[in-house]
Amino acid sequence: MTSELHTKSAEFCELTSPAFSNSTKQVPLHFIRDLDQYFNLRQTTDELRLHLVFRAIQEPFAKQWLSSSFDKLKGYDEFKKAFTELFWNPSRQASTRNSIYLDKYNPNSGESYMDHYIRYANLASIVDPPMTEMDLLSALTSHFEPRLQQGLILGISKIPKTH
Repeated sequence: MTSELHTKSAEFCELTSPAFSNSTKQVPLHFIRDLDQYFNLRQTTDELRLHLVFRAIQEPFAKQWLSSSFDKLKGYDEFKKAFTELFWNPSRQASTRNSIYLDKYNPNSGESYMDHYIRYANLASIVDPPMTEMDLLSALTSHFEPRLQQGLILGISKIPKTH
């Protein structure tokens, strides 16, 4: 029991802070979610969270924004709101929605069909307003060649509804 507890404690100590290093490739809401989880697992006090965020932000533009805003922020929750407003604004969401509708699967990317589908479905789950199931299905099936489109539509239509 003691060695199991020691192993879990060692794994907990190795937990590293998430990093925000590329606003064009990272989803800001995922970064905030990861920060929240990290702080909760590490049981970080509210007073310390904002200071640790400064270390987690690595992208030059975001770092500059945080540097200029740091003294005005009253805490971690205010940071999350301001960060989200800046990096997950309507323009960024429109760009993400556009990618969901227009991007295509690239077989040379090294990404599997499933990984591609899940990545875009995940993005679709966080745009506001949310996409309907039919819009999502239509958008994501168009990413693939016709042979795969038919398989996706048939496969999804066989999944029982959970309403």
